[in-house]
Amino acid sequence: MTPPAPLNVPPALCEGDAISIVAPASSPKREAFDVAMANLTALGYRPKTYRYLCKPHGYLSGTDAERADELNQAFADPETTMVLAARGGYGCGRILDQVDFGLLADRPKIVSGYSDLTALHAAIQRRSGLVSFHGPNLVGGWGDDTSASQAERDAALALFSGQSGAGSELLPATDSMRSLSDGTAIGRLVGGNLAVLVSLVGTPDEPDFDGAILVVEDIGEAPYRIDRLLTQLRMAGVLDQIAGAVLGYFTDADPDGGPSAEAVLTEFLQPLGVPVAMGAPVGHEHPNFPLPFGARVILDVNGNGKGISLTLDQTVVASAR
Repeated sequence: MTPPAPLNVPPALCEGDAISIVAPASSPKREAFDVAMANLTALGYRPKTYRYLCKPHGYLSGTDAERADELNQAFADPETTMVLAARGGYGCGRILDQVDFGLLADRPKIVSGYSDLTALHAAIQRRSGLVSFHGPNLVGGWGDDTSASQAERDAALALFSGQSGAGSELLPATDSMRSLSDGTAIGRLVGGNLAVLVSLVGTPDEPDFDGAILVVEDIGEAPYRIDRLLTQLRMAGVLDQIAGAVLGYFTDADPDGGPSAEAVLTEFLQPLGVPVAMGAPVGHEHPNFPLPFGARVILDVNGNGKGISLTLDQTVVASAR
């Protein structure tokens, strides 16, 4: 298979740059938000906001119009280099049709976040033609001072600054990672939170799964619900299109006496005949290593005697200014 042409990449993040903090889904708690903002400032960056983010509007951080306008302001902002989600939760999918993704295509920026931000990443690849980053949110990521999250922050800064480029390993070797199916594949990274990803199937922002390396993770989904989500992907023809898969954390997936989440994932993915790695440190636990969605990577699962590796096959930010 011919490797896919690379998407555009944003400029690298430099010390002193402005970082726009947005909440396109749910609201952060004020105390945790303040700590995380102080941490970014201490690292030498200039975090900024466009509205007050810590007052919930039901289960959202604001009305659809407010949240979409905030993203449009951040994407258009000539001062900022990076747009960082305050937290996940729910709400990104509600506003995708109100966001001007042409602003981001015209003025590329690093966009980072995970969980509900899965929907935003998919739309960025589809509508802006730009690599974006599935990785730590502001709260719970940059606002977490524990050693468990230090590795993910270091890895994120290495990607954003350009220190990690083509040939860099995206995931560390860990005892938790294991093979469901051996092999080597090259393709673009797509995916994110499984439930959010499935909600995009059949919409204009459904990712391009053809020849892709699929990354999925989730939290609070019982195995039978994971079965339902994977059944949807199978029936929609998605699983037949992918070139490989990386399975992250499936947190709080209580089997309640039935099959485990691992058993369900194995049932659906092992027979595909493509390389599949399970237990990757990605998702709703620490460390949550950043992954450049839309970027071309090489997935090698127990191939060439190397064990499991996920290697960048391109640069993901433009040279520092």
